[in-house]
Amino acid sequence: MNQYLNVLLSSLWETAAFSVVSAAISVAVVVLAGWSFLSAFGLVLLLESTGLMLVGGAMSFVTPATLRVISSLTRSRRSLTYEEYAKANRRAALFTMTGVLLFAESLVLAFTLG
Repeated sequence: MNQYLNVLLSSLWETAAFSVVSAAISVAVVVLAGWSFLSAFGLVLLLESTGLMLVGGAMSFVTPATLRVISSLTRSRRSLTYEEYAKANRRAALFTMTGVLLFAESLVLAFTLG
């Protein structure tokens, strides 16, 4: 249970950091393209959340397969330990959870504006 709480807290911090970066990008879009700030902010949040969820999902599938490919290319019989597997899953969960939280933030923004 403790590991899930750590992932959630880390995801909240990353979500806050991504929101600050999204706001800065949105200001640049407002200045350069003349869009409204909230429209640009919502779009940037959606793009970031999509990317993070895709990366997190890919990481959860690719890590064991990558190790199998590397071990077959190097002809070693190294297998993934439980600690390595759990660490890779925590990293994938961090990306995915951050993407989900950013998506939820963009949904709240859309519902409050629309």
